[in-house]
Amino acid sequence: MQRLILVALGIALVGIPAWTAASDDPDPVAAVRAFRQALETGDRVTALELLSPDLLVYESGDVDATRADYSAHHLDADLAFLAKAKVSVLRQSASRDGALASVTTQSRISTPGGDLVGTETMVLRLGAQGWRIVHIHWSSRRATKRDG
Repeated sequence: MQRLILVALGIALVGIPAWTAASDDPDPVAAVRAFRQALETGDRVTALELLSPDLLVYESGDVDATRADYSAHHLDADLAFLAKAKVSVLRQSASRDGALASVTTQSRISTPGGDLVGTETMVLRLGAQGWRIVHIHWSSRRATKRDG
């Protein structure tokens, strides 16, 4: 009986995405971190796995109304941008109400063209596959002396 349970557990773990299996912290902040890491390392597949099909992205006045829209119009540019950038999280907070959570992040983004201060809000929903990002709102501005 124990062998059967171990085999079943092993089969179940094969279907879990690497970002989930590697994380001992299955919370919405871990999903946001995994998404950022996927973008920074150029891992398009993992980035898309963490996004809900009904994703809504607001960025610089543009709107991507689904995961497919974001994948077709902005994901590659985000991957290219972050490949040349260094992101340092300045502040991050999260709140959760059942199967919904929000994670807000302020970061300093160092790029060859100068430093930026970015703000990010992500709304996530917990489902059978774990936390998935359903909404992203990004904005940024040039860093100033008052930002340090």
